[in-house]
Amino acid sequence: MTASGIYQVTVRRGRQCGIEVFPHRFRHHISHTWLDHGGAEGDLMELNGWTSPQMLRRYGASARSARARRSYDRIMEDRPRHQPSPAKRAHRSQDHHVRAAGTDHRALVPVRPSAPPTFVG
Repeated sequence: MTASGIYQVTVRRGRQCGIEVFPHRFRHHISHTWLDHGGAEGDLMELNGWTSPQMLRRYGASARSARARRSYDRIMEDRPRHQPSPAKRAHRSQDHHVRAAGTDHRALVPVRPSAPPTFVG
């Protein structure tokens, strides 16, 4: 099948599914995903058949800022975090949480007490 045939089949199947498909966007998506997951630029050039780094910049530019923001978030997530203020710690201690059974340990479910606390004085 020729490149034109692949293009036509892809567009036709998209229409049948009720979506507008632009096959060339797949190259942008693959390039963005490759770079976003830390793939080597030289390898991406080889896989796409590019001989000039200009093509790498062109295809990588479509989502460069999104990749930069995710890199920032990933790097900053590893930083040591500051200790919350005493007021914030007190507020957090008032929250009641239990672990959701069978879920990731970070998935906390808020629990409301069934009756207000009683104070004996």
